[in-house]
Amino acid sequence: MDADNATRLDQLGRFERAWAAGARREPDQQPVAMVAASRNTPDADIEAKWTRKFSGNIFKGALWALGLRLAKDTQCGFKLYRRDLAQYLAAHAKEDGFAFDIEHFLLCRHGGWDFREVGVHWEHKAGGKINVIADGLKMVARAKVIRDRIRRNPPPPPAAPAPHPSSGASAAPVVVEVKPAAREVVDQ
Repeated sequence: MDADNATRLDQLGRFERAWAAGARREPDQQPVAMVAASRNTPDADIEAKWTRKFSGNIFKGALWALGLRLAKDTQCGFKLYRRDLAQYLAAHAKEDGFAFDIEHFLLCRHGGWDFREVGVHWEHKAGGKINVIADGLKMVARAKVIRDRIRRNPPPPPAAPAPHPSSGASAAPVVVEVKPAAREVVDQ
């Protein structure tokens, strides 16, 4: 979750319901291995200035122009990962800046997993150090670098096909804490 608590822990119930729905999918469907918060779904409740929403839509449009139609909201930090995906990300993700979410979505798809977006209550917090224009442009540039790196040199697929959540194997969610200096997988 975001350090500024823009999406509060009380939103976890929405994730649990989405996780349970993903576990009831048909066996021929890709397993849901990540549940990601979204500020751009009909059930999302957003408290933000129109300029923040506008800049988010510009960023999403830039990603789509790069061919990265990954999610309705790649940058909402509140995410829940399944253990096998978390381990795969810890082993193969290289991005340590604000664009790491984009790499997670790309690697999730590359590894044969699926994700689900869940609308959340999100509240803009004042005092952040992000410059929407300058940092937004840097993130678009990083997204292109990530996309090109994975296209040129894709990581190996997971050792075994990702099991369906209803099989019980590795279906327990985990929290992944991404730090600039190191990546750790923390079980909860």
